[in-house]
Amino acid sequence: MLNTQVSSTGLRTISPHFQRSINLTYDASNAEYVASYIPTPKGARALATILNNALENGSQRAHVLHAPYGSGKSLLGLVLSAVISQDPSCSSSLDTVQVRMERVYPIAAQAVQSYQATKQRLLPVILSGDEGSLSTALIRALTRSLASKGLGDLRPRTQFQAALETIDLWERSYPDVFQNLDARLVQENHTISSLCEDLEAIQPEALALFERLYPDMAAGARFDPYAGVSLADAFHDTAQALNGTKYDGFFIIWDEFGRFVEARASEAFGPEAAFLQSFAEFCNRSGSHQVHLVLITHRLLSGYAADLPTEYQQEWARIAERFQAHDVTSDPAVTYRLVSEAVETTDQIAWQQFAKQHQHTFNNLTAQSLELDLFEGLDDTSLRQQIIERVWPLHPLTVYALPRLANQVAQNERTLFTFLAADEPGTLQEKLARANSDWWMLRPDAIWDYFAEAVRLDVGPGGTHATWSGVMYALSKASSNDRLTQVIVKALGVLTIVGDVNVQSQTTYGRITPTTELLAWASGTEEKEVASCLQRLKRRRAVAFRHADGYWTFTRGSDVDLDAEIAAAIERNTPSPIQIRQLLERDAPAPFHLPRSYNQERGMTRYFWGLYRWLDDLGSISETFLKQLGPDGYADGVVAYVLTTNSVERNQAIQLLENLSDSRVIYVIPERPLLIKDALNELFALHDMQNDAAFMHKDERLPNEVAFFIEDAQRRLIRALQPLLDPMQRGASWWWHDGSKWRSERVKGTKDVSRLLSRLCTQWFNQTPILNNESLNQQEPTRLQINAAIKVIDALLSHQSNDEDDRSILPLDLNLTGYGPDFLIMRTMLIQSGLLKPISDEYGVLERPSNSETLAIIWDEVQEYLRKAMENERDTAILIDKLQSPPFGLRRGVLPVLLAAMMWPRSRVLTIRHKGKAISPLTGKAFTDLCWRPREFTIEVGPWDRRHAALWAVLEERCQSFLMPQEREHQPLSYLSRGLLRWLQARPRYCRDTNRISQDARQLRTLIYDAQSDPARVLFYDLLALLDNGQVDPHSSVAYQEMLATQLAQLIDEIDMAYQALLYDLDRFAEESFANDAPARQLTGKAALNFWMAGLEQQSGKTLSTFRFSDHLAQRLVATVRSGEEIDSFWDGLSEAVLGLHLQDWNDRSLETFKNNLLEAKERLEREIFELTENESAIELHVVLPEEGKQTYRFRPSDLSPHGQRILQNFKSTLEIAGRPLSPDERRQVVLALLHHVLEEPKSNNERRRKKKRRQQ
Repeated sequence: MLNTQVSSTGLRTISPHFQRSINLTYDASNAEYVASYIPTPKGARALATILNNALENGSQRAHVLHAPYGSGKSLLGLVLSAVISQDPSCSSSLDTVQVRMERVYPIAAQAVQSYQATKQRLLPVILSGDEGSLSTALIRALTRSLASKGLGDLRPRTQFQAALETIDLWERSYPDVFQNLDARLVQENHTISSLCEDLEAIQPEALALFERLYPDMAAGARFDPYAGVSLADAFHDTAQALNGTKYDGFFIIWDEFGRFVEARASEAFGPEAAFLQSFAEFCNRSGSHQVHLVLITHRLLSGYAADLPTEYQQEWARIAERFQAHDVTSDPAVTYRLVSEAVETTDQIAWQQFAKQHQHTFNNLTAQSLELDLFEGLDDTSLRQQIIERVWPLHPLTVYALPRLANQVAQNERTLFTFLAADEPGTLQEKLARANSDWWMLRPDAIWDYFAEAVRLDVGPGGTHATWSGVMYALSKASSNDRLTQVIVKALGVLTIVGDVNVQSQTTYGRITPTTELLAWASGTEEKEVASCLQRLKRRRAVAFRHADGYWTFTRGSDVDLDAEIAAAIERNTPSPIQIRQLLERDAPAPFHLPRSYNQERGMTRYFWGLYRWLDDLGSISETFLKQLGPDGYADGVVAYVLTTNSVERNQAIQLLENLSDSRVIYVIPERPLLIKDALNELFALHDMQNDAAFMHKDERLPNEVAFFIEDAQRRLIRALQPLLDPMQRGASWWWHDGSKWRSERVKGTKDVSRLLSRLCTQWFNQTPILNNESLNQQEPTRLQINAAIKVIDALLSHQSNDEDDRSILPLDLNLTGYGPDFLIMRTMLIQSGLLKPISDEYGVLERPSNSETLAIIWDEVQEYLRKAMENERDTAILIDKLQSPPFGLRRGVLPVLLAAMMWPRSRVLTIRHKGKAISPLTGKAFTDLCWRPREFTIEVGPWDRRHAALWAVLEERCQSFLMPQEREHQPLSYLSRGLLRWLQARPRYCRDTNRISQDARQLRTLIYDAQSDPARVLFYDLLALLDNGQVDPHSSVAYQEMLATQLAQLIDEIDMAYQALLYDLDRFAEESFANDAPARQLTGKAALNFWMAGLEQQSGKTLSTFRFSDHLAQRLVATVRSGEEIDSFWDGLSEAVLGLHLQDWNDRSLETFKNNLLEAKERLEREIFELTENESAIELHVVLPEEGKQTYRFRPSDLSPHGQRILQNFKSTLEIAGRPLSPDERRQVVLALLHHVLEEPKSNNERRRKKKRRQQ
């Protein structure tokens, strides 16, 4: 029989159900699509979780299904819709899906059966993409779904309420419409009252009538039954109204919800985001009238804010917390099945002949795939039937890469499904249509061509854009007709993206890495030819070979021979052990470890730092070192990785270790020498070159090339360190001290390490209390937590303690409102810890906790510290260091709240000083700063007995009128010192400054000032020493308090009376100096000076008001004495005239100065009056004004100075020029007004102020 060659043309085509993607809006209830669903592990879990929450006790009903484009999310949503609604049209399809799940995912299948057994049906409400505002879109979709199921006439209570509110609105704001409605109702044999009564009674006929009449009232618009109704109420009441129908609630599926979020990601604080959050909360609490919300997106909700500021990311993350997220990314194995189902054979007989014809080639493809373990879990027969032959013409590497590449870079227009089924250039369908050869395959370069633009656009963190750039650069180094090089470069690009290289851990898993051999298989070319192409590209600095891992990657190399430069650099420099250790800690940092079971039990996070150590510095990790380790200090412990490069060093390390004392250090010693020297030397040389600016400027491509070499050296170094660092490799012994001797163990993995560290933490930190607030129980809590703790402490300090009784009663909530982080801190740190013990529903006592032995010990430590601080200033660092060190090991975040609570009973007598200055009042910030910078603070506890209680009671009574009610909530040391200062500041300055009072009064004044900086010293010691006269026994409480009050009142009265004494002194001075010859005693200073001036007028025969003196002081003296000043303000006015300052602002020196100046003014005034009276050359000017009568002015003649002549000339010129329009009489009036202004008698300062005030009024 003649063996005919079978052509591949037309052998394969794409299955019809792969021809288009799912659209939930149009494909709901499509039985064919439902039947095509192949369950995936993640999809099955999501399906089971959602169905379990649809049962009666379900509480999580807001979900997000997220996966990359083309992952089958919409098909899963379609299946969910069919299951949840128990759609009869899809029953046989669901049976098919159920059989598949029972075979592979029995737990999910059981969840479906349990739901179906309830006979419950939820009505699907389908949305897709951005349908406008959230509320409008959901209401519109609800109406649409009800109508599609024949439930458009459903009448929930909210619709009746909306109708009533509309009628009420018309009555209030649109009377014409209201009257029109009334008229129409009369025609229908109804009234508005009867219609409203029927609507309130939930009569469907009434609502139908209103809906029918509504268009006539609203210009043809239809009645919106959900207008003015909240979204939650609309769904709740409509779900309630479903009772009696075949549905029991709603199941909202919003496909392509990412488009809605993308349009509003920057509105995280806007109404739409708030609606989304509140509606999700409503769904979770919807109870028996179920409402579910399932959002389908291609990433997590918080991921849409990745490019926005941190606060927006945090807000979206907070909104996302209301949803349960389900990653339904397709498992590659499932995707293989999907791909295999996408390809159909058109002619089975022809295919069998074709397969037999190419049996050898298929055998080779199968063997290579098995060797690489591309398709894990498939034996050779299954692999041959299900993958190699079933998906031909796809190359096995193409099948392997396709789901991985699609998951990484797929977009809405470019997915795995569009590659397989779309009728467009570059797809499988297009390749099948153009196939015209006997044997051909679609290799990895083909999927690069299809997804290249998506690869280019993937520029986010961990994106593929860098690989695209490398491919483009390498292609630019190949000629346009070099087809082989192009295929190799594109295959290298695909394998770089999907290969099993974990960049984060810098390790290689499996063998799917772009080696020369693999690239030869991917391109269908001999290995020798591929190697030749790659070498050409390497010489052109387009690709590089990673010697550490044996595979190719992209680069953009320079013309510098780096290998030679590295060798020369190693020869030049020999790094010291410290430099090498620093290099290791920077480029290959040792891992840290967590005692997980200990952390879970204690509700906190302890961790052990990872450090490297050479033999010479094994004992360098001391307790002091641990307290200074890290940015926050007080490290819990250290895992020290010992670097030994030969067996001698290893034995020495063990000998040295066994001589070390007990410490919180675990030493890890390798079993075999570490082969790290070459990689370390090369890495050190490369960093040295990288820091050489002159060298790096030799070629613009050097930075990238050096960075590549550094990365390669780092990977080799990390690989060499793995036996030491990775417990899974069991290449090292772990040594620790159990309290008596050193022990060692070959741990088998991270779980063993965690158990060991938990055991050691229990041994070292056996007095650490359990505080159920992990957010605050940290060395460096967030600013939000710190501020919340400060708020709690401030609330605590706003209540005064009772120092006579340790049981101080407090409100349980400390008067905090809301349920924010401050409320949680108050509940966990005070109430749950046992510090604040409830004695009723509203109140509790703050005392030594009885339900926590460890916290009670800490209470005792704090009280012992305070006892030693009694009348003895102590450094705070002593207490903080003790509490943060073993066996307590408290985290700094909880210390402020704990210390404030444990010190609160003594807060009345507690003084905290910062750099020597007392802090007043005490606040939460003070306690926080104290714990963060303890070396800057000290604490002292003042004494407290009957004497202090009596003194403070006296001060409370004296200061109460100078304090606001809220200030009295502060620490007494603070508000008492402030009240005393306010009393003193209310006194005239003379009272505050004068020394013309007793020594005790002066000391009281000084102590009031001192109390502002050190209230404790003054209120505990100095003030009591001043007031206690020793004549009354303090045990006689009432008498002792009255004695202190009397002593204080006497001193205060003396300070108050100092100003009155000053006025009396001035009156006597005036009487003695100006009226000593008066026939009768002049009791006031004003009377004395008026008597003196009256004598001057009698001697001169003229009134003083007619004199204009050349001496300003004399003129002001006359004006002030002859003014109408009241006696009370006379001396104040005279003080301003003579000294230029208020009388209340005087000090003792002011008094003597005033007396001297006043006597001098007296002499000058008398002399000038004599001269003006006796001097015949004195000018006497008489002015007669119509309304004021005759006025006489006397003053001395004076020659005009040059300046005076200029003023006169200016005046003449101004009058001559500017006064031309004026009549002669008006000119004369101007001159007369100027003359009156110059000769007018000066006013006193007080008179001028009164005149100005009258003008303002």
